[in-house]
Formats: sequence, C-alpha cells, structure tokens
Amino acid sequence: MQAPRRILVIFNPTAGRRRQQKVRRFIAACAAGDAKVDLHRTIAPGDALRVAASADVQQYDALVAAGGDGTVNEVVNGMLQGGRRPPLPLGVLPLGTANVLGHELKLPRNPERAAAVILAGKRRPLAIGQANDRYFALMAGVGFDAAVVAAVNPAVKRRLYQGAYVLSSLQMLRRFSFPLYRVTIGGETFEARSVIACKARHYGGPFVVAPMADLATPSFQLLIFERGGIANTCRFGLALLTGRLHRAAGLRLLESSDVLIEGPEREAIQADGELVGELPLSLSIATQRLEVLVES
Repeated sequence: MQAPRRILVIFNPTAGRRRQQKVRRFIAACAAGDAKVDLHRTIAPGDALRVAASADVQQYDALVAAGGDGTVNEVVNGMLQGGRRPPLPLGVLPLGTANVLGHELKLPRNPERAAAVILAGKRRPLAIGQANDRYFALMAGVGFDAAVVAAVNPAVKRRLYQGAYVLSSLQMLRRFSFPLYRVTIGGETFEARSVIACKARHYGGPFVVAPMADLATPSFQLLIFERGGIANTCRFGLALLTGRLHRAAGLRLLESSDVLIEGPEREAIQADGELVGELPLSLSIATQRLEVLVES
C-alpha cells in the first residue's frame, strides 16, 4: 500500500469562500506531510471530468475530488474514461451540499483529518455503476427524484444548498404526473412509478434507504416504487426521514446487476444527483473498479 505523495486536487470553486479556506487548509496539511499537491479549480460543468480524464498516472499517486456528489461524479467518470488500467486511487474532501459518498465511507469533513486519510493510503474497492454511458458511484434513478433534480435551480442551490432540493420537491409534488415505468430484470418485468438503483446505503446525505447496499458489491439494491401520487410520495418521504423507507408498503426491494428501465420518452435520468440523460435506461456494473482512500 503506497502512501500518496503526489496529489492532484480537483476543486469546484463555486462551493463558497468558507470551503475555499478548507481546501487551503487541506493543501497545507498535505504539504506538512511531505506531499506535493497540484490544485485545479474547475471553471464550468464537465471541467472536472476533463481534468480527471487527462491526469497523468505517472505524475500523480492519487486524485482528490474536493466538493459535493456532482464533483465526485465528474471525477469518477473522467478516471474511468478510455478504459485506462489501473486508475489512480480516488480521495474525497467532502465539501458539497450533501456528500453522500462522505457519509457512506465516514470520511472526515475536517480538512486536516481528511489530509491524514489521504496520506495514510488505505484503500477500499468501489464497484461502479453504469447508467447507459455514464458512470455513478452512489445511485441512479428515474421518476420523482429525477424530476426533482431536473427542476433544481443552480443559483438557488448555491444559496440554499439542500434546501433547494426540498423546494424543488414541493414544486414537483404539484406538477409531476407519476407515469408508469417498466423495469426488466432477468426476463421478468415489474411496473413502477419511480425507481432508484442504489450502490450506497445512503441517499440525500445521512438518510439510509438501502441497508443491504454495499459500495464494493457488483450489484444494485433496486427500489421499485409501485405507488405514485402526492399522498404516497409524502408517505415515502416520511419513511425516508425516519429510516424506514425500505420497509414501506408499496415499495419493492430487489437486487440485480443488470436492469432495463423503459417509460415515456424524454423522461429524465439522474445519477449521483446529476442529470445524465433520458429514457430508456440500461443499468449495469462497470468492468473497471476504482479504489477510494478511506480512514483506517
């Protein structure tokens, strides 16, 4: 297990002044541990993906995503782009709105502790999901949650953080039509009003939705919501907040590594909280694995 000493940090500077201070503290802590750090500040959506894809595996020992789930998702996609083997180890400095990967791996938000995790070099394997041609580390979905993601205003998100998703959820309760989706697993078809494929136990931050999910396991925990409408969605939301969603009536929980979801044309797909395309959706496990740097 090699301790990283040459590190590339990809940072989303829209995260705010306080978070920029945390990045400076992280870099200082890495330097105090005799690591050389290069910092890239992203300038537009897709920039983190481009930089991660072009990172020289001979020049760096690790690649750190400093930001939220969106930044992590772009970095993961860049690292796996082109089928390079093996990718650099992934480090995470949780800074964003609801860093689910940070919750899942119990990663420290304190920048000095986060630097210590990176420099220690302990690794854990990640089995990465694939939604059509887009990779994801945590979850992918269609239906109500994808509609909420699609409706979030980026300017409001920068001001309200997670509150922007709450506001978007309230708006979509009135507007979303809860169409019917067809979910095909191993030749068997199920009907759904929303679907979330989970690689992680957590969703939206600290909320546990799939207790049996595991980042290293090459399969999804598939949440098939069989009932739609305002009343059922509010009931599912309450169950989410109380940790009982996986036991809620009207929810079917299945496991699979190969899923096809079909439905109305132009229905949005979200992966790791980012819009990644439209139906139909083919879900699978990527042939490549990543390794993430974790606390001992």
